[in-house]
Amino acid sequence: MEFELTPDIENIARAAVIAGAYESIDAFVKEAIRDKAEEVASASPSPSLTNEDEWVAKLNAIGSRLKATGFEVDDSRESFYPDRT
Repeated sequence: MEFELTPDIENIARAAVIAGAYESIDAFVKEAIRDKAEEVASASPSPSLTNEDEWVAKLNAIGSRLKATGFEVDDSRESFYPDRT
């Protein structure tokens, strides 16, 4: 199957490869498609708050698929709202 990436998606993929998160643009695209397919396959209309263990397991699965940024990220409240300290 062949398809053309939009320039913005290609730039994101290229940046991920340069950062070392992926070996190639092909690997980036394959993982994105796999992740979306898994998400669609396991999607439910809304999370069941009655089954907290399942909900936590789904969140942990999403987190485990995230790639490291390769640099330090300041996610503190102060970095988001510097004028509100």
